[in-house]
Amino acid sequence: MKLHREGAVEFKAETSGSGSGPGKAGGVFYNPAMASARDLHVALWRRLAPTGTTLDGLAASGVRGLRLMTEAGAAIEFCDRSPAAAEAIRANLARNSLDAKVHEGDLCKILEGREFDALDIDPFGTPAPFIPAAVRAVADGGLLGVAATDTAVLCGAQPKACERRYGARPLSGVAAKEVGMRILLGAIAREAAGEGRAVTPLLCYTEGHHLRAWVRLTLGKPPTLRWLSHEMQLHDTNASGLAGPLWAGALGDPAALPNEQELPDTAQRQGLVRLLTTLREELPGPPGLWDMNEMARAAGRGETPRRERIVVALQKRGWFASSSIFHPLGIRTDAPLGEQVATVQSL
Repeated sequence: MKLHREGAVEFKAETSGSGSGPGKAGGVFYNPAMASARDLHVALWRRLAPTGTTLDGLAASGVRGLRLMTEAGAAIEFCDRSPAAAEAIRANLARNSLDAKVHEGDLCKILEGREFDALDIDPFGTPAPFIPAAVRAVADGGLLGVAATDTAVLCGAQPKACERRYGARPLSGVAAKEVGMRILLGAIAREAAGEGRAVTPLLCYTEGHHLRAWVRLTLGKPPTLRWLSHEMQLHDTNASGLAGPLWAGALGDPAALPNEQELPDTAQRQGLVRLLTTLREELPGPPGLWDMNEMARAAGRGETPRRERIVVALQKRGWFASSSIFHPLGIRTDAPLGEQVATVQSL
């Protein structure tokens, strides 16, 4: 294992994922490409200031929990089924003059009969097997973070696998990642409903190869899941060609989004500022995205205007419009297709 430094901590781990992908599972896993995701987690914990215990549920090297302890003052426990990982976490805690409980074993079994104020699951691949136990183990009013790297499944490339894992049909095109996020939230919401609880999304986003959602779990009536068409229309009942069932509400709470001052001072900071700025702008908009190139083709334009120009022009015509973090060609708008075409033609 090599010695690494990320944020304010030093730790030993085996490097995986030299690029933006998840790398290979095994050993004491550490993917440096996910540093910005951990930066954002630190900022969110600074923003929300959870007072109880957070479980880093699939901890590997423990870097996430170590950073939350050091940079956000969080009370953390760790869990990993690998004896090598558990040993490495204990050594990494000592290396940073920290002390915390480390659970060695299968996460679902560790969670039985336990309750945490916050729980994070960041598996290698699908989180689906962990969601039922995770929902039951989060206290009322507590926080649950779920990451998914099986984006080929959630985002339309493997629809049959998506139906098996998440009980929903995905959608291809520019809205694929957003729909994948809504399917993931729908799966969490269904499990919560079985416990008489509701979910409130706090911060949901995509970066590189992964989707990540943070939600708050409370007692309450769950929302009705819906279906989405290729024309970005919501439907209350299932029909051929529709994606879902999926979460149709907001993908976050503006009050929960970290501000620039809460972000760690790292190389990824400005990129996260841009991500959060765009997310704030698009949160009030309707579900689904429109392809700006398809808008231009429908308008008979040989060259697509810049996304910012289309967004501003739609806004001036009285429609909601924004860019999106979920696709560089996506525009979120409530303008009907005819208005989109007329707007692009006017540019």
